[in-house]
Amino acid sequence: MLTYKNKFGNHDLTLMAGFETINRQIRGMSGSARGSLNNPFGQIPNDSRFWYLNSDFIDTASKTVTTSGYNEKQVSYFTRMLYSYANKYMLNVSFRRDGSAYLSPGNRFDNFWSVGAAWEVTKEDFMKNLTAINYLKFKGSYGDLGNQYVAGGRYYGYPTYIEGGTGVFNGNIYPAYIPEFAVNKDLKWEHLKSYEFGLESMFLNRRLSLDANYYNKKTHGILDSDGNSYTYYLNTGSMEAKGFEFSLGWKDSVSDNFTYYINGNLTTTKTKVLSTYSEGYQKFSGPSIFTAGLPAGAFYGYVVDGVYQTKADILLSPSSTIGNPAPGDLKYKDIDGDGQITPADRTMIGNPTPDFTYGFSVGAEYKGVYLNADFYGVYGNEVFRNWGNGNSFAPSNYREERLDRWTGPGTSNWEPRSYSGNAYNRENSTYMIEDGSFFRIRNVQVGYNFNKNLISPLKLEGLKLYVNIQNLKTWDHVNGFTPEFGGSATQFGVNNSGYPNPRIVSFGLSANF
Repeated sequence: MLTYKNKFGNHDLTLMAGFETINRQIRGMSGSARGSLNNPFGQIPNDSRFWYLNSDFIDTASKTVTTSGYNEKQVSYFTRMLYSYANKYMLNVSFRRDGSAYLSPGNRFDNFWSVGAAWEVTKEDFMKNLTAINYLKFKGSYGDLGNQYVAGGRYYGYPTYIEGGTGVFNGNIYPAYIPEFAVNKDLKWEHLKSYEFGLESMFLNRRLSLDANYYNKKTHGILDSDGNSYTYYLNTGSMEAKGFEFSLGWKDSVSDNFTYYINGNLTTTKTKVLSTYSEGYQKFSGPSIFTAGLPAGAFYGYVVDGVYQTKADILLSPSSTIGNPAPGDLKYKDIDGDGQITPADRTMIGNPTPDFTYGFSVGAEYKGVYLNADFYGVYGNEVFRNWGNGNSFAPSNYREERLDRWTGPGTSNWEPRSYSGNAYNRENSTYMIEDGSFFRIRNVQVGYNFNKNLISPLKLEGLKLYVNIQNLKTWDHVNGFTPEFGGSATQFGVNNSGYPNPRIVSFGLSANF
């Protein structure tokens, strides 16, 4: 990488150019085998001398050997320019050309660039008399970033062969091999084109700070699988995420012994699938759907309109073509009004993207004793409960809510009967949708900073004693251990009853020499 810097008059210029290449080769081999109760030598001993695939204690029918490997090759050429005039007007321009072996041979190289500009208004002469405004900067940027990664780590132009089935010849079983994936000669880079603009400001002797931004991100050529299997990869479509970001802070010293601060932030987000690679294309990932016009990762299913109370209730309701409901089963709504319950009655039943996320922190210090606390919250998203919906209809091991299940006419109009022989109640529906909003006390720390006059004889620059608590308390509405769930660009917010965030209490002593 080469860098050039120069400052002439009010002009400050930095130029950079570079080259990078990555070549990774991954190879792996693994084998496994089990013992057998019918082995005349007995079970595999608890002795590493016999832990190999050709041991006499191994059941040869259970022995398997697998190999794996992939190549990852990338090359990049990049350049960047930083320019400022009188530290008031700033410009940042970058360009890069990237090549990746993850993509089709004819589409491995693409160009990406970005430009950003800022204007520090408070350095202008006309702002000198506005003493209440200590700092004001307007900024904006536009960029085009690239992504070449799809599920897995494979050399997409040339698939390897994997075992796809078996055949019998002369009484022996032989494996048949198929390509690991179908080649897509049109597979291209995924592009994230985004722009944002906003301001940074400080007022009242820098005690009050305010930042505000608007952002818009559009992802084109989303790299994903075809949705039916993981054997074909393509650029499935494009989607948009946009919103506002705000942060507000206040810090002050009441006296030489007491200081405090309050900071808060809020981010809004709205997502939408703009297009798919073909008109009417739909990709289902569990309860989520990827199709034009709906939010990213939208939950898709039936709207529950109560619980069937009697056989007469079933006869007087729209007939169902998706199963044979009985009294105590969920009643689905006829969305299209054709008098039947069909797959066409499925609709968006939830949005995993929150309307906004927010957080705030507070802190104070008095004569060395201090308190800091951090809070975080999410509002307006839905969560799909992916556990407790199947086996929970059996008469044991169910969620607490199932105690209020339907047991006869009039007993419940939401919790279905306890019966696992019918899959009718396990269709994706609003029965599985939960409010994903939550509020968490993320971190609290109380401590004491020793006076420098007390610790200077110990040749210490600073000494702090503290107690810290992470994840002190969370208020949420979901069944499970945590209201936060990850995923991918096309499926997220699915509650699989994952591992909870632990509450961690720690005590510490920090010393600076």
